[in-house]
Amino acid sequence: MVNEVDVTIRGYIGHDPTLMQGEGKVPYLRLNVGSTPRIRDREGHWSDGATQWFAVKFFGEFAVNVARSIRRGDAVVARGRLEHEEYVSRDGEDRWSATIIANAFGPDLRHAEANVRRSSWAAEVAQQAAERAQHNVPDVSGMEEVPENWDTRTDQAESGTGDAEGADDPQHDGADPGVLASTDEPASEESLVERVSA
Repeated sequence: MVNEVDVTIRGYIGHDPTLMQGEGKVPYLRLNVGSTPRIRDREGHWSDGATQWFAVKFFGEFAVNVARSIRRGDAVVARGRLEHEEYVSRDGEDRWSATIIANAFGPDLRHAEANVRRSSWAAEVAQQAAERAQHNVPDVSGMEEVPENWDTRTDQAESGTGDAEGADDPQHDGADPGVLASTDEPASEESLVERVSA
């Protein structure tokens, strides 16, 4: 676009990337890149100049690729549109910072090596969506877990749908009426033989 200022900087990443990605929102990444110029004095000696920090912003798949590829201290080259962002400091002072909306970014191969591979982020997102649709995963976000001490007989008796007589009988546990419910007193060996023979 007309009157836009494109800049290219070389520098080092000041911190590990933290990708911001809310549900239904475009992924977003902001990095601080420090650039330190080398200055030669009149005697021919080289020294480091003052480090300048730039905020570099990335959006969408670009942000995901960068977050997966770089770490703190990596030497990088960034190119993009230069903008000035105004903000208020904690002391209440009006300040501004130089921000680059990146359109190209990568490692500085003067100081590093890199193995380039094609991005797979878009393919991964599509595959995950297809797997969810194929398995027809139900949405259980609105359901509640049934407590362990929940008693179906009590619930049926209160609603009038269960067998009230069976619910009041301590020997009836909802199983087959021909099978006696267990009691605290252990059965004798003779009684067990009589039940089997019957």
